[in-house]
Order: sequence, then C-alpha cells, then structure tokens
Amino acid sequence: VSVSLLMVRSSYVRPLTPADLPTAQQLAQQNPIANCLLISKLAEFESPDPLLLLVSDRTGNLGLAYVGINTTTANCSYEMLTHLADYLGQTQILTSSIIGNREEVFGLWEQVSSFLGPARLIRADQPLMSLTEKPLIEPNPNIRLATPAELELVLPAAAAMFREEVGIAPLRPATSAVYRARVLELLQLGRTYVLIEDDQVVFKADVGVLTDVVLQ
Repeated sequence: VSVSLLMVRSSYVRPLTPADLPTAQQLAQQNPIANCLLISKLAEFESPDPLLLLVSDRTGNLGLAYVGINTTTANCSYEMLTHLADYLGQTQILTSSIIGNREEVFGLWEQVSSFLGPARLIRADQPLMSLTEKPLIEPNPNIRLATPAELELVLPAAAAMFREEVGIAPLRPATSAVYRARVLELLQLGRTYVLIEDDQVVFKADVGVLTDVVLQ
C-alpha cells in the first residue's frame, strides 16, 4: 500500500517539457528577485532536464522546482512540497542546500530531512535584500574582473568564503574537483570580481546567478 501511495504522489511531479516552458516562466516571474535562480535555469533550459520540475496538486494548481545542488521552489503549497519530497526520496537526487521562500523551504525540509540527513546550518531568519538604485558610496576603481589565469590566486579566497558562509570546506577530497571547476567556470564567464593587494585577494565577489533583471 505504501509503494502504491508513493507512485500516486510522485505522479504529481514531472520534468519540465518545452511545452511547459511558458507556464514555468510565468510562475517564476511572479517574484523575479526571489526566483532569480529558477529564472536563470529556465533561460538555459534544454529538454530533457531532470532537475527542472513542474509540481501540481489534486486540484491542478502548479508550482515549480529546481532540484540541483541548490534546491529551490516557487508557488508550491504544502501538498505540492509533499509530492516533491516523495519524488526526491524515490529518485535519490543529491542536494546540498534548500533555498528560497521561508515557508516553502521549511515545508520541504520537514519532509526530506529523514533521508537527506542532519542540517549543517538552518537559517530561520535570513532577509532577502536587493539594491535597485545607484549605491550611496563610490565604487572602488581597483576592483576588476579576475581572469582564468588567476585561478590559483582566487581559489583559496573562494574556498574561505564558501566555508564561512556554508559551513563546510569545499576543497576536501570528495568535492575539490567539482568546486575547482565551478570557480574556473565563473572566471571564464567573467563573473568574478577581485581586489588584489600585494598578491593577495582582499575582496572577491561573484555573480553566481544572472537574469535579464537580477544579478546575485
């Protein structure tokens, strides 16, 4: 009976198809700042993509989910999150962080923690801030784009920032190659800005997510 119930629940979750793309974009654009990760993934969408999911409930309402290393949802009710949790439990998709709207994050975490394991860090109160006007301070003219040739210089600073923010060391053996590739990718895309003094990176910022209206 339990297996049958899981099959019924997971039928409410399916990978996005090209025909779903306009609906998915409409769902994500309801909050272009909070959903900027989803919007960026939709802009890169190529079918099939098992990480972009359309989620529904028994009345036909629709929500959206991206279930990569960072998992996030949009417009998902608690029922939809239950279906999504069942789907994740069956497909064994690995995720490192659940981010997004507080109610949806905790609604999903409540149901996936049993098989994802204990949380490294729970941020119950993390404001989403945005800057929509010119900053009140003048930019530092010495901050510039880093280049791929500076990977070895940037990598320790990137790893230190990741460790302080996320709580784990990304250059440990199990994840070092993947993390190094991600840092290099951002350098190649021209999305890493640095301030270097005496051959030391004293400031670094990445544009990790890019949409037509949001830089994050």
